[in-house]
Amino acid sequence: MSKVEEAALADVVDGEGEFIQVKKKADKLQEKDNKTDKRKTSNNKSRSRNNSIGDGKPSKPRSRNSSANAGRTSKVAGFRAPNANARGAGGARGNPRKGGGKSRNYEDEEWRTVYIGFVERGTSSEDLAKVFKDSGEIERLTLKEGFAFILFKKESSVALACKLDGTCLNGLNLRVAPRKEKPPEVSGEALLELDMKKFRHEKHPRLLRDIDEFLQGFQCVGSFSQDKKEPNSIIVPGCPPVLDWNKMDAEEGEITLSRQAENAPELNTPDSIFKSVSVCSPEVEFSKVNIVTNRQCLMKLLAPVDPSIVYTSNKCFRMTCAKSPRGPLFLDLEAKWHPTMGTAKSFQDSITLPAPEMVKNIGYPGIFYRINQFTLGDMKVMVRTQVHAEDHEPILEFEDADNSDNDEEKENKDDFFDIEEKDVNDEKPVENGTVPNNIALSVAAAEWVPQATARNSFENSNMKWIKNDQVFNQPESRYEVKTVDIAGNYWEYNAEKSFYQMLLGGVDYLLLGILLNNEYVINKEEYDLIEVHTKVLETKNPTDATLVLSKLERILSKLVEFGKDLKEDEKLELVFDGRKEHLAIYKVKS
Repeated sequence: MSKVEEAALADVVDGEGEFIQVKKKADKLQEKDNKTDKRKTSNNKSRSRNNSIGDGKPSKPRSRNSSANAGRTSKVAGFRAPNANARGAGGARGNPRKGGGKSRNYEDEEWRTVYIGFVERGTSSEDLAKVFKDSGEIERLTLKEGFAFILFKKESSVALACKLDGTCLNGLNLRVAPRKEKPPEVSGEALLELDMKKFRHEKHPRLLRDIDEFLQGFQCVGSFSQDKKEPNSIIVPGCPPVLDWNKMDAEEGEITLSRQAENAPELNTPDSIFKSVSVCSPEVEFSKVNIVTNRQCLMKLLAPVDPSIVYTSNKCFRMTCAKSPRGPLFLDLEAKWHPTMGTAKSFQDSITLPAPEMVKNIGYPGIFYRINQFTLGDMKVMVRTQVHAEDHEPILEFEDADNSDNDEEKENKDDFFDIEEKDVNDEKPVENGTVPNNIALSVAAAEWVPQATARNSFENSNMKWIKNDQVFNQPESRYEVKTVDIAGNYWEYNAEKSFYQMLLGGVDYLLLGILLNNEYVINKEEYDLIEVHTKVLETKNPTDATLVLSKLERILSKLVEFGKDLKEDEKLELVFDGRKEHLAIYKVKS
C-alpha cells in the first residue's frame, strides 16, 4: 500500500473531537452521485442545507454569526417589518438589517405634505418656515428651484397651510396646495354614479362628423375686461390685448422675460358673463342656453373622459351646478383661486400693445375675456375664455363705384360740402367791454378736472360694471400664448391639452415662446389648430376628438336632466375620485 493510500485511510482528529474523513476524489464523486439518486427517490426529505452535512456536525443557522451581529443589536432591536415590501429608514425594501429603526410610511407623509409653487429665486428655507410657522410644527422642508415641499408633524396642519395660498413672499404670490388631496365628501342624494373605466369602453354615438362641424357652430357673443384695481368690477366691452407684429419680428435674445403675477381680484363669474352678453349681444336669449361655464371646468371634465389628455397627479375635483335666475345652469369649479404667474404672462405682455391705462376716468382694464357659444348635440353651451392676444379687427373693403355714380357725386359735390354762411349782423355786439349772457371772466382760473363716470350696478348683485366707449367686434385671429424651455419636451406632454384648450376656447393660433435659461426668448413659433393636432398624432395615438366631445356631451346632458327639477335652495354637486375612477352627481341643499 502506498503512502497516499495510507494517508487516505487515516482518520484525523481535530481539536473539538470531530472526525473529518479524507477520501479520494473518485470516492467523493461516487458518493455525490449516490446522494443525488437518494434525493430523487425521497420526496419527503427536507432540502435544508444542514441535513446534507454529516450526522455528527452540529447544525448552524445561515445568518451571520453572533460576533458579526453584536454591533447591530441596538439598531435593530424591536424592529419588525410590516411586510416584505416595507421600506426601512435607510431606503431598503424588506431588509431590516440595512435600514434599522422604524419603517417609513410614505403614504402617511404625502397626506402631511403641502406643495408650494412660485417661490422666487433667492428665497431661503428660513423665509418659507417663517410664513408657515403658525400652521403647525414642520418636520422637513425641501426647497427646490422655484418650488418647495413642507412635511408637517400633523395632518391637520395641511388645511391651515393651504389657507395661506396667495401669500406674497419676495414679490411673488405663493401657490399652496396639498400634495395628495382626498376626494371631496358630499352629503346629499346620489342621483348618478359612473364607473369611468366602463364608461370609456362603452360605445357612444358620434354627434359630429368632424371638427369643422363643431367649429361652424362657434360664435363669440360678448367680451369684458376685469378691473385690476376694483374687486368684482368689469368693463364692457373689454379691451383686448392686440398683437404687435413689430415686437414679434424682434431678433433672438432681444426679449427678456421675468416671472410676474396677474392682478386678478375677486369676480362674480356668472354675473360677469350675463352682463357682458346682454350688453354686447342683446339678441341672445338666455332661456335657450342650457349651461354656462368657463373653459377650465370643461378641461377638468376631460380627465375622467380621457385621462391621457390632461396629465395631473391630483385628479380629484368637485364642481357645483346651480340654476340661475336667468334660466341656464351655471357650472363652476370648487372655489380655489390661484394667481396666474410665470414667464408666459411676461411673454404675453412683451408681444402685445399695452392696454389703455384708464377707461372713463374710473376703470383700469386688466385680464380680457371673451364669451363664446357653441352647440353640442341638442345643448347650447356658453363658455368664458381668457384670451391672451388678438389681431386687429378685419379691415372693411369697399368696392369701386361705377362711373355713373361718380358723375352723380360730382353733381352733388357742391351740395355735400355746402357750408351755411354766417351773417355778421346776427352776432350780438359787445357793449361796454362785457360779455353777454352774464358770463364773467376771472383772472384766477381753476384747473379743469373731467367728471368721473359712476359705476353701474348689476341688478340683484353686488357686481359693478362700466360701459366702455369701444364697439364690440369680432377679431380676425385669437392667440393662446405659452412658453417652454429649450430643453423641455412640450409636445410630448402638452400637445393634446393645448389642442383642446384651443378647440373649446375658440382660439385660432398657438404662439410658443422658446426660452433659454427661462429668461431669454430665442425663438417664437406659431401653430394653427390643424398643426397642433398634427403634433398630437406624432407623439401618441389619441382618441378621436369627435368621440371625446360626444362623451363630454353625455355628462353635461345628465346635469341638464337633473337640473330641470332643482328648487331655489338646491344645487348639484359633481364629484370625481381619480383613484377609484368614480364620477358621481349629488343633489344637495344650497
